[in-house]
Amino acid sequence: QAVFALMEDAIDSDSDVLITGETGTGKELVARAIHHNSSRGDKRLFVINCGAVPKEVLLNELFGHRKGAFNGAVEDQMGLFEAAEGSTLILDEIDDMPLDVQPSLLRGLMERKIQRLGETISRAVDMRAIAISNRVLTKLVETGRFREDLCVRLKAFEIHLPPFRERSEDIPLLIAHFYEEACRQLPRVLAGFTPDALEMLSRYPWPGNVRELRSAIRRACTLAEEGERIQTHHFPSQMLTENS
Repeated sequence: QAVFALMEDAIDSDSDVLITGETGTGKELVARAIHHNSSRGDKRLFVINCGAVPKEVLLNELFGHRKGAFNGAVEDQMGLFEAAEGSTLILDEIDDMPLDVQPSLLRGLMERKIQRLGETISRAVDMRAIAISNRVLTKLVETGRFREDLCVRLKAFEIHLPPFRERSEDIPLLIAHFYEEACRQLPRVLAGFTPDALEMLSRYPWPGNVRELRSAIRRACTLAEEGERIQTHHFPSQMLTENS
C-alpha cells in the first residue's frame, strides 16, 4: 500500500523517479504503470538498459550526434532525450551506467537541455526520466562507482520495492493469480495444488522474487497432466532441496 501511495504521487507529479529493489520485484512494471497513468501516458514509452551499452554508444543513444561527429556518422541523429519529447524515458540498470557518462546524464536531467555529439548548441527537451536500480546507489557512491550528485538527484523521489521474503502474505494471492494466468494459456484443465506443494511454495525464500514465482508456477502447470493436481515434483529441484 505504501508503494501504491508513492506511485499515485509519482503519477500526479512530473518529477523524475528512482525505483529500487532486488531483481524480480517488478520495478519495470511499476515504471510502466507510472508512465501509462500519467499525463504523458498517451505517448510512446522509451527504454534503455544503461548497463548493456558501451560508453561511447550510450552517449550517442542518449543524446544523439551531428553528421560527421565520428566515423560512420553519415547523418544527424537525435538521441532518446529528444525522442522522448513529451513522454518518458526509462533508464534501466542505472547502477551499471559508466561513471564518465554520469555527468552528462546529470546535466541533462537538471537543465533539461542536451548537446548532440559534435555540436556546441544546446537543445531544450521535455521528457521525464524514470531510473531503475537493482542495487543501493548510496553504497555504490561509497565505493566510487556512482556519482554522489547524481545519486542525490535521483533519490529525491524514490520508490523502493521490498523483496518477496518481506511480504510473504502476498504469496497465496500471487500463487492463485499466476495459476489462473497459466491455466488460461493451457489447452487442458488442472485440479489445483496438493497441500505439500502449497506448503513448499509458502516456505521457499524466493531469491528471484515475484518473477521466480511466476516462472515456477508456469513450469508446474506445463508439466502437470490433464486433471492432475500440481505436486512438489513439478517444481525445480532446488526448491525441493531448499525445503528439505
